[in-house]
Amino acid sequence: MRHRYHARHITKHERSPITLPAILGYLATMLFFFLADGIVAYSLPIVTQDLGVSILTVGIILSMSSLTGLISDLAFPNLFPSKTFRFYIRLTTIFGLMTALSLFGVPHGLIVLAIASLLWGVYFETVNFAHYSFISQVVAVKHRAATWGWLEVIKAIAYTTAPILAIWLMNFHTRVPFLVVFGFFLLGYAAFELSKKWMQNRGGDEAIEHPHTLKQELHVWRVLMKKVWHIYGFYLTLVLLDVSFWSVGILLATELSSDSTLGNYLLPAYLIPSLLVPLLISQTARRWEKKRTAFISAGIGSLLLILGFLFAGGWQLLLTIFVGSIFVSLSLPEINSTFEELAGHLGLFGGDLIGLQRSGNNLSWILGPMCATLIATFVGTQLAMAVFSGLLLLAAVSAGLLVPRRIRLSEQAVL
Repeated sequence: MRHRYHARHITKHERSPITLPAILGYLATMLFFFLADGIVAYSLPIVTQDLGVSILTVGIILSMSSLTGLISDLAFPNLFPSKTFRFYIRLTTIFGLMTALSLFGVPHGLIVLAIASLLWGVYFETVNFAHYSFISQVVAVKHRAATWGWLEVIKAIAYTTAPILAIWLMNFHTRVPFLVVFGFFLLGYAAFELSKKWMQNRGGDEAIEHPHTLKQELHVWRVLMKKVWHIYGFYLTLVLLDVSFWSVGILLATELSSDSTLGNYLLPAYLIPSLLVPLLISQTARRWEKKRTAFISAGIGSLLLILGFLFAGGWQLLLTIFVGSIFVSLSLPEINSTFEELAGHLGLFGGDLIGLQRSGNNLSWILGPMCATLIATFVGTQLAMAVFSGLLLLAAVSAGLLVPRRIRLSEQAVL
């Protein structure tokens, strides 16, 4: 087994309270990064299909980003076991700029788009590792759940705005959106550099890392999975529901919009509730434990979505999606905060747990679109959405019954 040595020391910043400028600076950085990511997510399938390829080929190109993301989940804890959020922000910027450069600076072809997708996948994982590092190293424990919530708000704003902006930019030329993406990454990094002086570490471990193999990393994941398999399964279905909205949900919106303009608002009805997350977290954090809040809220939200997709239509369906998504949106930052809290108990193995969690996200995005479209082929788009909502309800109920109140994880248990 690999060896990780560390010595605990208290820095002069560890007792200092969290500062508002640090949070605002990080959120400003992420706003530009999320805008860039949203434009790529909307534009890449369009420019790929413009090459005259099949829909399956488009799906393969997009899936390649999740494959490199999954590889990154395995590699990052090994390559960068004790790096700070500053390192991950710089790495995010580098891969983001490389993605944008490959899309607007090189003639489009399948090979070029495939390379861009691969780079995009690495970028997406670096930014998620940056979130965990920033929150664990800078944000006080009592503010962490709320910070996850504000990240979801920024993401919702960016992902709602980005498609509209991408449509307008593509009227000029298909390369123009990616030039703007390049600019957004530069603006994001500028915001980070201007505010990083307020982002002081609260303290941490100094470590000397000895090399270890992929086999040893998989061993760590296996040990951790025995402890968190129920939470992992819940997180997997939570992301699968999100995947279904961004794949089959878009097809359903197109079908509904042919009969009524209300169909155009299906995705906004799903995304906008994320803006309410900080307000909800500020109330639930005082009363309920994070895991239970995530399970209960996801259960209520998924039940409402099932009823809506099975029996509703028109504005009733939009209303049901909106209300159900309020509860579902609350569960994601709560479960992210749970993983971050567990990672803190693992010391230098914390990054391995975050990598394991992120593998669930990438598995969902690799398998989800294919499964969703396959189910929709047999039962239709609206019933397919009910199926994924049902999976989340089943996972939420199971996790609520199986997950112990206290999950015992320690660095010694992994060694």
